[in-house]
Amino acid sequence: IAFLIGAGFDHELVAGFVNSKRCNIEQKPYRAKASKGVKASNTDEINLDNEFGLTEDGQPFVLFDSKDNDRIIGFCSPIGLEILSKAKRLHSDGTFKCTPRLYYQTFCIHVWFLEQMFPCLFVLLKEKSESIYRKMLTLLKEACFERGIVLNPDTLVTDFEIASIKAFRFHFTSIKVLGFYFNYAQSIRRNVDILGLKIPYSSNDEIQFLIKSSIALSVVDVVVMKSSYLQRILM
Repeated sequence: IAFLIGAGFDHELVAGFVNSKRCNIEQKPYRAKASKGVKASNTDEINLDNEFGLTEDGQPFVLFDSKDNDRIIGFCSPIGLEILSKAKRLHSDGTFKCTPRLYYQTFCIHVWFLEQMFPCLFVLLKEKSESIYRKMLTLLKEACFERGIVLNPDTLVTDFEIASIKAFRFHFTSIKVLGFYFNYAQSIRRNVDILGLKIPYSSNDEIQFLIKSSIALSVVDVVVMKSSYLQRILM
């Protein structure tokens, strides 16, 4: 709390953010709210002009709503938006298990700020395509512009989904894209199996060492990458 206030954030917004985090720990408020909800049969029936469009402490939570066939809805609290407005490094990924049944995924944007990670934006999407991601980012930028905010991130950390990367590069032309280490390592291991090296990888220490060393190169400074790789091979 102290470092947020020290960084110049509004005291009331910080208090609201902390209170909402405390509420997230308890499941009863969510179950009580869910029991009062009406299940929509399609996205046109979704109504957020009520308590479902607010945070637990009564702050506005719906940042944008396309209100068309795509029905893209973005959720962001006031403190989340303030953190997002100061962001230079974004972390994005889609999640599926907690997504409402009328949608395909919940696309999340986190911000690395003041040496901590903050979840800021949650967007309901019906699909995962470059056009839908572009539209999502257009809605985000328009919503921010209406509030006097110009987003200017210089780095995006994400998985290797080409559609979302292209969309971010379209809207933020100079952004630097970094891939998640987990997804990179997972991709290498997947190709090990595809190339018929699953058994050799499991039974041969030397092959396993070389492949793991190749994965580890992703965290080595590019200036010394070649020499580090050759050094590992010649060991």
